[in-house]
Amino acid sequence: MKGKARRSLGSILLTAVLLCSVIMPVSAAETHLDVNTTMIPTVQVAVKDKDPGAKVTLYQIVEVLNTMECPTHAADGSTETIVAEASSMRWIEDADKVGTSSSSIGKWAQDYAKDKTFGPAGGEVALKLDNPDELNKMTQEQASAFYQGLARAIVLGDIPAASITKQEATGGVVAGGTTTYTFKDALETGAYLAVGQSGVNVYAATSVNALPYRDAANGNALTYPEKMLVEMKSSKTSIDKKIIDDKDAATQTNLNEATVAVEDTVTFQIETGVPKYQGDFEAGKIRYTIVDVMRNSYKFTDGSMNVTGSITGSTDKNPIASTNYALKTDGKVYLNNADGTPIFVAFANVFHGLNGEDLSAAKSVDDAIAAYNAAHGVSLTAANITLSPDYAGILVDFTGSYEVIKPYDTLCVEYKATITDKIMDSVTTNTNTAHLNYSVSAANANEINSMKDVVTAFTYGLDIEKVDGNNTDVKLNGVYFDLYKLEGSTMSQSAVDALRAEPGFVDADYEITQNSGGDTYTVYRLIKKNMVTENYTNTGADAPAEGLIKVNGLDLGTYKLVETSTLAGYNTLEEPSVFTLSQAAADGSHQNLVGNLNGRYDYQVQNFKGITLPSTGGVGTTLFVLFGIIMMGMALALLVYKNRRTGSV
Repeated sequence: MKGKARRSLGSILLTAVLLCSVIMPVSAAETHLDVNTTMIPTVQVAVKDKDPGAKVTLYQIVEVLNTMECPTHAADGSTETIVAEASSMRWIEDADKVGTSSSSIGKWAQDYAKDKTFGPAGGEVALKLDNPDELNKMTQEQASAFYQGLARAIVLGDIPAASITKQEATGGVVAGGTTTYTFKDALETGAYLAVGQSGVNVYAATSVNALPYRDAANGNALTYPEKMLVEMKSSKTSIDKKIIDDKDAATQTNLNEATVAVEDTVTFQIETGVPKYQGDFEAGKIRYTIVDVMRNSYKFTDGSMNVTGSITGSTDKNPIASTNYALKTDGKVYLNNADGTPIFVAFANVFHGLNGEDLSAAKSVDDAIAAYNAAHGVSLTAANITLSPDYAGILVDFTGSYEVIKPYDTLCVEYKATITDKIMDSVTTNTNTAHLNYSVSAANANEINSMKDVVTAFTYGLDIEKVDGNNTDVKLNGVYFDLYKLEGSTMSQSAVDALRAEPGFVDADYEITQNSGGDTYTVYRLIKKNMVTENYTNTGADAPAEGLIKVNGLDLGTYKLVETSTLAGYNTLEEPSVFTLSQAAADGSHQNLVGNLNGRYDYQVQNFKGITLPSTGGVGTTLFVLFGIIMMGMALALLVYKNRRTGSV
């Protein structure tokens, strides 16, 4: 009897090793197990992350039958009491079929084992799994796959809920980098499956073994811990969006924002973490999509999409072929009228949520709204939703291709876009938001989370006002200007040659002047031609002149304003006006400019009536002209005098 009991106990312990991922007793106080004491007072599940909003559910899968104290008589007549443990564990029976030895979990386990072999390479065996003791013949990896498959069957309802006793724990307590979930009710001794559900992390199903064991320090008594702490493994993903101004890439330091001008090209980079799902799951159903919501400030550059995968610690960027993902660039973006935020994107009749909603079954806008309402407990109607012309959606969809991205820790999705004339000098209108939607459960691929990251482009405006120099209250309409931007004040000959060699270079669009010394050049590029002062507020025929030119979509830098013609009776400026748009660094906002805190630069130009005056305000060239006239007169008088003396006049 004693040998049989020890063999059975060894089976329990081996099973416990396989079932339990990590079990850490946190209290040295242990109680001897007797027939009437079979409850674990406190069980906790810890997550090595700050995730207090998750939910952990314990499903009982194995039950321990009552242990019995059995007296036996030795040859000398003495009596020894031992505990009988044979057949001490079994798959938990269905609650509505107690006494029939029927277990839905047990049946699933037997089906799982069909046509499979288990154990280390070279020592594989076939298992029936009609008894949980047989789990001790699996390797750790095989046991992990078994539990993940069991979790999926439970979550998806393949195993009837009536067969399972469960408890839920929410409201995790964060301490340091760990979140702990405590179950309020005591647990019966047995084996449990812990399934985590989170809006962020991907959790691996973890076994919790509330099993009796021998305590060698306490007379080898059969005992159980009063408090158990089990660690649940998880995989955390991420998203990081960058915007790189191609022309300023070498000097750009903050990749969350860029200062740009109309027709500039920017490169968007979206780096995402690849979640790791444990054990047995259907990779073809794992959902992993990137939905980029673009303002009309940007226009996607066809053919620019490039996707690579990387492994932590390696600098290699491994190309991922376009055949492994679906790319769509024509998404229609729907906004919530209440706050103007995008809530879902439609690519033809396929809908993608932006806040963790599962819209895969939606076939219409009404379906998408209904799914959104169900996910968030709201009651929006079609009247609350607007299809916005100010946005477009880009989709990079890896759903069905998880096996392709699984080897990598991060993905980098990169593409280019052109800044359009829709860009505005506002901190809120030039955003670009990337959303990552991914399955957070290997058990249920349609349980998804969404996370996002935002980048912003900044641009600036120029307000030119033309006035009478003698009376600035008089505004002058009909004055023409050209606007140039300084490309470089000390460009080398090779740099100028490279500029001239660029595709689309037009010589008339540049002013290239050789500096004194001959080694470098000052280069200006024509930005706007034939700009004319006019009215912007009151455009009526009899409205007073406003004398304005408004230029949008300018980058920081130095500009040159050249007056090309003015009104009759006024002098055209002989020298260009040069000014610089620079950020108000002390304010810390890209929107603000030195001298003007609204992102627009005010510049007044004065014209004077009468003869042409020197632009410096001094006598300038007038004395030289007068001196020239006097000298010419003297020369003429001398010539006449000489001719008279020679008689040739």
